[in-house]
Amino acid sequence: GEPPPRHVASAPPPAPSAAPAGSSSSSAAGPAGGGVEVGGLLTRGFALVNALMFVVPVFPWSRSCYRNFMVATLVNLVMSLARSHGLPRFSMDYLQRVMLDPTAQYVFLCVMLLSNRPYLVGMAPLLMIQTYHFSKGAYAAALKYAPSQAEAARGKVEGLLGQAMAPTHPRWGSMAPREKDAAVQAKMLQLCGTAEVAFGVYLLVELVLPTRNLLMVVLYWQLLQMRATVELARGGGHVTNAFRNLDARILGLVNHRMAPSFLRGAYQGLREMLRKQVQRPDPSAQQGGGGPGGLMSRCSVM
Repeated sequence: GEPPPRHVASAPPPAPSAAPAGSSSSSAAGPAGGGVEVGGLLTRGFALVNALMFVVPVFPWSRSCYRNFMVATLVNLVMSLARSHGLPRFSMDYLQRVMLDPTAQYVFLCVMLLSNRPYLVGMAPLLMIQTYHFSKGAYAAALKYAPSQAEAARGKVEGLLGQAMAPTHPRWGSMAPREKDAAVQAKMLQLCGTAEVAFGVYLLVELVLPTRNLLMVVLYWQLLQMRATVELARGGGHVTNAFRNLDARILGLVNHRMAPSFLRGAYQGLREMLRKQVQRPDPSAQQGGGGPGGLMSRCSVM
């Protein structure tokens, strides 16, 4: 696996790095530069093939492909953490750096999904991240061995992406390649944040169904709490933006003139409680523990 750009949900959208997950600008197992990392490329290719066979179950073994995808993704993420932070060691500084890395938070998600029944919604952010980084790795490899074909393929892909990106990026056609890469990555991270919050809502709705899993709900919402707390301490991120969008939609419903007043009051109470769960710690209570490291006491996922 390649070192990831460290901002899959921890960096604000205006300034995305060129590759998400691993160091101070990482997101989830992406290459540190533009080189070809064969191990990461093969691992992602294997993961994506299995994801496709799971989503389109045309083979008798398609159900096992979900687990194959998760295992391959987990291996890729762990390798990325090792490349970014070194081999595991018994050190509080090492633990803080790893725990606050979005890549480690996706490791937790992989472990949760592996220990439960298949969740298509849950694998969506991992699938988007793997697809994005596999595309960049495949392009880098093609550029090395078949540059003309690589540039031709890039032109076609950019033409297709232009149709989706034009509404938010009217200058898409005249943007430099680096600007286009940053815009696509920012969009991918935004969709990942939305998918992660949507999965949390889905787990809550599933509580009324026979397939409910209370332990999964508790662990996943603790993970979301950790993500939101870290993002807010860093000025915002894609998960917190997704929560804001969800909050705006719910407020529109409960504030409707036909909505019962008790719903409005109940949601306002819930809203305030959740806000306190992820608010920034009081600096005066963190003697010498400033910065993201001071958030460790709130990261209780495990």
